Amino acid sequence: MSEKKKPIRVAQVIGKLNAAGVESVMNNYYRNIDHSKIQFDYIIDEDSSCKPPQELKDMGARYFVVPPYQKLPAHLKALRKLYRENNYKIVHSGMNTLAVFSLFAAWTAGVPVRINHNHSTANKGEGKRIILKYALKPFAKLFATDYFACSEFAGRWLFGNKTFDEGKVRVFNNAIE
Repeated sequence: MSEKKKPIRVAQVIGKLNAAGVESVMNNYYRNIDHSKIQFDYIIDEDSSCKPPQELKDMGARYFVVPPYQKLPAHLKALRKLYRENNYKIVHSGMNTLAVFSLFAAWTAGVPVRINHNHSTANKGEGKRIILKYALKPFAKLFATDYFACSEFAGRWLFGNKTFDEGKVRVFNNAIE
């Protein structure tokens, strides 16, 4: 008698749940994957402005709430605890340069696959956020084992031309299905 294999749970670090671009892309991916093989656990900030979609929870998605990165010691502690308790093999962070924090916590928790997935660049209209992006950008690859981007431009911006030209960045165009 064969035992039914449990699906792989992937920790999806998305930060603030606010019905924006990155979470919409991840939700679309989730709606179209084989849930008997892969399940997503969304890790969201406690100061999110939206509730998790019931539709995704009904499909098996789980949501975990952590302090936002602005409360860095508490943020890292909560992430490390969550990663260890759930024995994640994969942490996927779609938080641009801020991924350094969630991937550091994953590294210290012993998660073997740590993906930094960039969905944007720096834009002049971002005010103070642009300073933070440029300050954290040199650390984008530090704790990641894999590099993803939504486009060549986003991949080159965060991970560098050399890394991109060496074929180390996987491009996943944003898609609905």
